[in-house]
Amino acid sequence: MSVDGEMGRPKKNEDEMRSKWAVLNPTREERATIAAYAAEVGLGVSTYLIACGLRRPPSPRQDWQRILLRQQQLATFLEDIATDIADRTSPLDAGLLLLSLLRIESRIDGLLPHYHQAGRDEEGDAC
Repeated sequence: MSVDGEMGRPKKNEDEMRSKWAVLNPTREERATIAAYAAEVGLGVSTYLIACGLRRPPSPRQDWQRILLRQQQLATFLEDIATDIADRTSPLDAGLLLLSLLRIESRIDGLLPHYHQAGRDEEGDAC
């Protein structure tokens, strides 16, 4: 009890207590940038970093690999469609359709710059 007879604040539960955790080694510029971002949203640096850290973490590498594999499969399917079109249509129709598919493939290549290296074996066939 205090001198005037009032009790002090109750102790926090251990799960609610904060403790120091020095894990950052930012450069001066990084530290200034983080401090500016924190001030911009009206938070202290510690509170800001905790809030940022508690957001959904980056997806695991396996998720990224699975997405890349699916995109590579999609590109392979487009190649199969192009082959089927060339075999079953008149030369003019096939040319126009192949041109459309090549545009799609170039867009996929823009999204997947390493597709041709990662999704092909030494002979150039899809793995």
